[in-house]
Amino acid sequence: MTNQTLTPTEAATKAKIVEKLMKCFDYYKVNVENQDNVVNNISEALWDYFQKHSNSQLKERLEIYWTFEEHYLKVLKEYKEELKFVASMQEDLRKERAKFFGETLKVVSNTLKETQVPAEVQSKWIAELVSSYTQSLDLSDNLIQEKTAQSLENIKKEVEKTVKKSQE
Repeated sequence: MTNQTLTPTEAATKAKIVEKLMKCFDYYKVNVENQDNVVNNISEALWDYFQKHSNSQLKERLEIYWTFEEHYLKVLKEYKEELKFVASMQEDLRKERAKFFGETLKVVSNTLKETQVPAEVQSKWIAELVSSYTQSLDLSDNLIQEKTAQSLENIKKEVEKTVKKSQE
């Protein structure tokens, strides 16, 4: 740690160690005769200090983590309505696709049969309808995907801001 920049926690820990050592040296008036006793007492004092404060970096990291998580939840809350909107659009599109293939296509097919349109015309017309409708649904799906990606990108940027702030 000699040539490194210390974090605030490391600097505080180092200052506490110096403080403990100074108190011990003042208290014991170190000389050759009591050196072993002083070393034992100092090591005990430092050991006690580390036992009480060894989690300081962990505490600092946890505080950063909780701050990050708190901000992340705020970002999600901020975009909650937008996320709901995108999810709703995706759900509506799935329902529309299912309804088209499950109901609408049957109704159109039955109507064509009832009006006695020739079978080859019916199949060609239904194939074109399915193709056209599928393209329309795919276009809608692409727009929803773009909106989703944009929303997620906005959330990601907000989270990255939080990470940068927490690392400063």
